[in-house]
Amino acid sequence: MVLYLAILLESYLMGSVPFGLIIAKVGYQKDLRKYGSGNIGTTNAMRTLGFSGGALTFFLDTVKGYLGGLFALWAARQTSLFQAVAAASPSLWAG
Repeated sequence: MVLYLAILLESYLMGSVPFGLIIAKVGYQKDLRKYGSGNIGTTNAMRTLGFSGGALTFFLDTVKGYLGGLFALWAARQTSLFQAVAAASPSLWAG
């Protein structure tokens, strides 16, 4: 049970890192929420920041998802719906 709670916490925390917003603020001094669609994802990052900012956002978001799954495989020897829902939750509740 503790293992599943650790996977839940790790997945939620990794899924809640807004790489698009971080890249835009640190590298471009822009707030993606105020440009284009207002979304902090890859598509708006690509439109607002250009190819390099969008590609970096895509790469880091992809790695974030991969590492969450890899952690679940390592820790529980299987992926679980529980972990997938935890990773997606921050995106579902983001404004």
